[in-house]
Amino acid sequence: KLDYLEDLRINVLELMPVNEFEGNSSWGYNPSFYFAPDKYYGPKNELKKLIDECHKRGIAVVIDMVLNHSYGQSPFVQMYMDNWTITSDNPWYNVKSNFQNPSAQWGYDFNHENLATRELVDSVASFWMKEYKVDGFRFDFTKGFSNTPYPADSWGSNYDAARIANLKRMTSEIRKRNKDAIIIFEHLSDNSEETELANFGIMLWGNMHYNYQEGARGNTGGSDLSWAVYQKRGWSNPNLVSYPESHDEERIMYVIKQTGLSTGNYNIKNQTTALKRIELNSVFNIPLPGPKMIWQFGERGYDVSINDGGRLGEKPPYWNYLNNPDRTDLFQVMAKLNDLKQTYPEFSPENFTYDLTSAVKWYRLTSGSNHVLAVGNFDIVQKTANINFPMTGKWYEFFTS
Repeated sequence: KLDYLEDLRINVLELMPVNEFEGNSSWGYNPSFYFAPDKYYGPKNELKKLIDECHKRGIAVVIDMVLNHSYGQSPFVQMYMDNWTITSDNPWYNVKSNFQNPSAQWGYDFNHENLATRELVDSVASFWMKEYKVDGFRFDFTKGFSNTPYPADSWGSNYDAARIANLKRMTSEIRKRNKDAIIIFEHLSDNSEETELANFGIMLWGNMHYNYQEGARGNTGGSDLSWAVYQKRGWSNPNLVSYPESHDEERIMYVIKQTGLSTGNYNIKNQTTALKRIELNSVFNIPLPGPKMIWQFGERGYDVSINDGGRLGEKPPYWNYLNNPDRTDLFQVMAKLNDLKQTYPEFSPENFTYDLTSAVKWYRLTSGSNHVLAVGNFDIVQKTANINFPMTGKWYEFFTS
């Protein structure tokens, strides 16, 4: 399906964990072996071929790597354990997690203060870049990369100097091997810590699910999108990977078909209208400065619940959705926005102004004497808005020319 992805005009393919994990059908966040692709997906040379074919099309490949924890099949766990309990002489793992919150505990917890763990982390990253030619990593739950104790009511989001030091060290080692490596953290901590990491050149996930969901369903009071802008967070670099949905959230299309608002003949629960609302979200996500992420099948308005067949259950891809012109219209909107973003300097703007709080949202991208202006009504009723154009003259509506 690489033709399909190329038509979508993406430039990075991010794979959920592909190294060997327990069981066959899984999201991959229960890793056991770090130097082998999972056998369920096929032989290692097939993964190498996929990466090579992506590179031929100008698509970088990033793999998700889970180094906060591993599970009991791992030999690093089993060599130093007693009755499935980590022993104190294990050079890689803590005897117990530094998080008392049971929701922040998975498998066996790596001790990132130990030299052996640091050497392992560096070896894993080096191996995948050299042997498989991956272009970078999305590291899972990087808030776990220290031994700072956190109580049962905490997700460890407070500033943690030891964690920052560990993450910067790891990043520097990766860059010694590939100075252009793409490094993404699922960190989701307080902004003070994320600002420091972003200014170090690390990209960070920015979960904007609730706001984009509420905007799509017509609840303008919950639709403030300004936190999707890196300047709003006080960052110096546009390293915010803001996204409307990921594997951890319910599908927005599913939600708005169930709970979308209505007035008169305008009903967001109507599938055609719901798809238009996802188009609106896309116009106010993809072109914003910095990298953006599309979660699989979102580009065709995927509307199967995340809990269908179990949260981790395999979901039907429904390629027949591409026979529906309303769904392919959404695909084309996303593809065109992706193409604009990668082609024109205005989408890496010298100047960026916006109002993403009101019911009628707008932003303006400026590079030199060229301008892009986007306006969208997130309400369910018609609105009259006063928008300041940066200059007079003839303007062109992009999608209809």
